[in-house]
Amino acid sequence: NLTLTFSNPTAGQSGNVMFVNGGNHTISAHASVAINADVLTTISATGTYHLAYYCSASSGNDTILVSASAVLT
Repeated sequence: NLTLTFSNPTAGQSGNVMFVNGGNHTISAHASVAINADVLTTISATGTYHLAYYCSASSGNDTILVSASAVLT
């Protein structure tokens, strides 16, 4: 199992992440990550996903906004 966490966020930072879940590992999110519960359920299934993120502040709850595409593979 894994907690989705970003280290050293900076306000205005954004990017893309190739996220690979190799074996139906349950994914949760750190308090700083704002992500839809349905997306967490989706990326908990085996597959490769594209995540996009944007940091609205360098710290605080729900300050890193994350979205995900459907399974890529």
